[in-house]
Amino acid sequence: PLFVNLSQQNYNLQSASHCIDAGHPDSPEDPDHSIVDIGKYYYQQSFVASFTADTTWGLPPLTVQFTDNSTGNPTQYQWDFQNDGVIDSYLKNPVFTYSQMGLYSVKLKTIKGFTNDVRICPNFIKCTYTQQPVLESVDDVAGDQGGKVTVTFLRSYYDETQTREKSEKYFIGINTGSGWEVADSVDCSGLDEYSVTCDTPFDSTAINSGPISFRITAGMVEGDFTSNEMQGYSVDNLAPQIPQGLTAVISGQTFSLTWEEVPDPDVQYYAVYQSDENGIFGNEPIILIPHPPLQNLPVITIPSMFAVCAVDSSGNAGNLSEPVDSPLKQTISLNQGWNDISSYVNPVNPTLDVMFLPIAGQLIILQNLTGVYYPLQHQNTLGEWDAHNGYQIKLNAPVSFDVTGFEEKNNVVELNEGWNLVPVLCRCAVNTEEVAEIVGENLVLICEALGLNVFWPTQNVTSLSQLLPGRAYLIKMNDAGFLSFPECPE
Repeated sequence: PLFVNLSQQNYNLQSASHCIDAGHPDSPEDPDHSIVDIGKYYYQQSFVASFTADTTWGLPPLTVQFTDNSTGNPTQYQWDFQNDGVIDSYLKNPVFTYSQMGLYSVKLKTIKGFTNDVRICPNFIKCTYTQQPVLESVDDVAGDQGGKVTVTFLRSYYDETQTREKSEKYFIGINTGSGWEVADSVDCSGLDEYSVTCDTPFDSTAINSGPISFRITAGMVEGDFTSNEMQGYSVDNLAPQIPQGLTAVISGQTFSLTWEEVPDPDVQYYAVYQSDENGIFGNEPIILIPHPPLQNLPVITIPSMFAVCAVDSSGNAGNLSEPVDSPLKQTISLNQGWNDISSYVNPVNPTLDVMFLPIAGQLIILQNLTGVYYPLQHQNTLGEWDAHNGYQIKLNAPVSFDVTGFEEKNNVVELNEGWNLVPVLCRCAVNTEEVAEIVGENLVLICEALGLNVFWPTQNVTSLSQLLPGRAYLIKMNDAGFLSFPECPE
């Protein structure tokens, strides 16, 4: 060891001692910033190359700030950050980025005149997996009913091979605000990256964002190493199924909607939507109900459609059901005596005794060109009401008559050669000139069933300009044909 004077128990080192800078390179430096000496007393050096770094362990790209701690006031610096013989920097306090995985020795040579010193720190920069696992992401498991996330993390540096201790594990910790608890674990198996599907105690919803803190603890032989923390949450992103069997059921002047409940366990309510008269559904439902049916909806005179969807407790709305037509009510004003009558609404019950029960005290006779309904004489050769027929009705007093049911979708009336008593199968008035264009050249004339107004194009008689809903008209044809009633304008 070359002590100064062994006989006098002076155990300080002489300048030529091989114990100088011979200690373990990872041990703390001596006070003069040199590598630790072997012995009780270190040898004070006046010109020592020394440095530190703000970080020495991390994943690439790893940017390191080096700081010179040399003594002796050097004037030149030669840094070799990979100890490969190539000078990488001449600055006093340089920055260097390691882009590849690896263990890197760092060399610094300091110079002042003819004096120099060299410090080499073996494996000083560990550009690789750290002791702590690195939590990369916490992702919701898509397409499920919630309650699960996928936690992805990089391994601990010590989890290098599959021959590690069987007891070594990674523990996934969660914190919902009441402290950390273990939610799941996985055995160490030497993988570079792990993905673990982990249960969560609750979901993020439209009302509660539901953030949960996550971290990974590596239980290794070398010790326990805990990762960075990260927040995540699970989401129920599986919408409920589509309700089936939506049906509208009329009862008097009101109706109800009923449907089959969907089997999803987390359904919170059903959203009922009503379209405009053009069949377009808006963004907002008319009502939210926990279970079907939806009752006591009024029968109105403007057509629309209804559809329903299921909404779960996380706010996921399923697709709309197949729509159903809303029931309609057509109110027809009738005078005392003879009237012509038709309806674009198919009654709930087309049986004549049931359909005309509200005006049974005023009705005398109902007829068309082929049959008659005469209740006082218990005579009925008409059968049931047919929306594709026009009728004549005789009353002993004026009445306002409601036909309640569903709109007739088939708006085509078959016309025979000769005279036809036709209905008006649309909700709006139709110009007789437009009817003539639709029917074509076989049309002879159109006239009121019980009036004097006529549309007779070949004779330039046009006192009948429109066909009105609720009325019936006589049409004469040279040959058979069809009348397809046009759509009403918006």
